[in-house]
Amino acid sequence: MTVLLTGLILFVLIHIFTATPSLRGLLARPGKERLYQAGFGVLVILCMGLIIYGKSIAPFEPVWEPPLWGRHLAWLLVLVAFVLLATAHGPTLVRQYVPHPMLMGVLIWAIAHLTANGDMASMMLFGTFAVFSVLMMILTGRRGAAKPAPQGRWSNTLIQAVAGAALYGAVLLAHPYLFGVPALA
Repeated sequence: MTVLLTGLILFVLIHIFTATPSLRGLLARPGKERLYQAGFGVLVILCMGLIIYGKSIAPFEPVWEPPLWGRHLAWLLVLVAFVLLATAHGPTLVRQYVPHPMLMGVLIWAIAHLTANGDMASMMLFGTFAVFSVLMMILTGRRGAAKPAPQGRWSNTLIQAVAGAALYGAVLLAHPYLFGVPALA
C-alpha cells in the first residue's frame, strides 16, 4: 500500500501547490508557462502511474461488505461522471450551470466506486479522490471569480455528452482488461 499512498499524496500535493496562486507563481514565470505546464503534466502522469501500479499490487483487505445495489448505483453515477468530465471543456451548457464540472465528475466517480468497493485500497484511492475534489473546489473558489464559462450551445453540449457516454461504455466493457476487475459482473 506504500506505493499507492505515495502516489496519492504526491498527486494531491502537486495539485494543491498549483491551486495556490502564491506557490504557483514560484514556478509559473511569465514566458515559461508552457514549460511549467509540461512539467506539471509529466508529474501528474508519474503520480497516476504510481497510483495505478500501487492499487494493482495492494493486498485485498476487506473493510466492509458493499451492498448489491452499490454496484448498480455505481453504473449510473459513473455515467453521470463521464458526461460531466466530457462537458467540462469547451462551450457547453453544463459549464454555465455546474461551477466545477470536472471536479464534480471526479467526486461523483469516487463516490460511485466507494458504494461498490469495500476494501482498504479502494477506500484509500476513491476516498482520497473524493476529498481531493471537494478540497480543490474550495481552493479554486477562494482564488476569486473564475473566468466566465463560454456561452454554451445545445449542439456542443449534446456532442460532448454523447462522447462522454460512449467513453463510459468503452471503459465499462474494457474495465476487466484495464483494471483487472469486471464492472459488469
